[in-house]
Amino acid sequence: MVKDKRLMKELAKSKKYIYGNVFFQWIKLITNVVIIFQIGFLLQDTITQTFERSLLHTLVICGAMIGIRFGASIGANRMSFRAIGYVKMFLRDKL
Repeated sequence: MVKDKRLMKELAKSKKYIYGNVFFQWIKLITNVVIIFQIGFLLQDTITQTFERSLLHTLVICGAMIGIRFGASIGANRMSFRAIGYVKMFLRDKL
């Protein structure tokens, strides 16, 4: 834990990329929750045969969430790549 704090203090440039990575991971988590709830609502409507929500409504929401999740995955990968670039340069200079 102490080493992590020292590393973060010395790598202030990569902090914004680390925070960006965490932000995109939260977005991915939220989209997963929305997709699970939509599938749950669809299953509930199927079992109870009430069909308050249409299948098209569920598919549109799930499709949008998959698209957002895809974009967030790309963003998280970019942030991770940029953060590790600074770490590599820092460690090479130290050694």
